[in-house]
Amino acid sequence: MLGTARVGSLTGQIVAVSLIKRLSATGMTDATVLAGANLGSDGLLGGTGSAMDSFAAGTIDRLDVSGAIHSSFIGAGEHPVDGIFGNGNDTEAGAGVIKSISAATADDTTRFESSAFGIAKLPKKVINLTADPRFIIL
Repeated sequence: MLGTARVGSLTGQIVAVSLIKRLSATGMTDATVLAGANLGSDGLLGGTGSAMDSFAAGTIDRLDVSGAIHSSFIGAGEHPVDGIFGNGNDTEAGAGVIKSISAATADDTTRFESSAFGIAKLPKKVINLTADPRFIIL
């Protein structure tokens, strides 16, 4: 579990085995945020043996980005079948929910993926998430 984290501009990975309570950033570029992922003994995506990744249910309670999100992936409870997140063939690894997303903007290459979503403000409230290609509902 990750309680509350405040970071500057995020360009790497933030991974929690089950829950991210609150993540605040000034911006995100080429970032990956995962809830419900265990990256094995090496702590890196991919791997075999003891370094093999596993995926399960996950929750992101709140993601607040004061600036823009560019080319990033935010997911909860997903399994990237081929090791690539958000490309259309991911499956549900367990119940996943992203409860609240707030950002100044999120570009068209950013993906949010989960079984369920709560509120999304990018910067306006996104009313129909199923019509927005940035949101993938598993």
